[in-house]
Amino acid sequence: MQIKVSVLCAAAATAALIFIGSYGDRAYAPAQAAGMEISHAGMGETGAPMNAPAETVRNWHCQKCRTHVQSPGRPSAGYCPEGGHHRWNNLGVVGAIAYQCRKCNLTVESRERPSSGYCPSGGHHQWNRLTR
Repeated sequence: MQIKVSVLCAAAATAALIFIGSYGDRAYAPAQAAGMEISHAGMGETGAPMNAPAETVRNWHCQKCRTHVQSPGRPSAGYCPEGGHHRWNNLGVVGAIAYQCRKCNLTVESRERPSSGYCPSGGHHQWNRLTR
């Protein structure tokens, strides 16, 4: 007898330890050893469902050390070379338009004008759109 199991998580499929009961001295058997078929139907290479929306990548800027990072989520506060932990500002969604701050010279590629937020050179960023 074959039973088909669709797995929604690549990690779960890798572990594939869906056990089939135990009787007396018989040990549990992994699903595949028990004749079950594991299917990755509808899964992308990363293990995420293929119809899942892509994460929005954002521009992040540390107030202290001026590091610029592009990431879908807030980067790790970790160790900041300027002491303590990073203080990340979300400047907005990454895009194809280049902007540069007149005050601190930070250049980012953004979908629209980045957040003026905190500028390490004092006050708020003053963004100029760059032409290509």
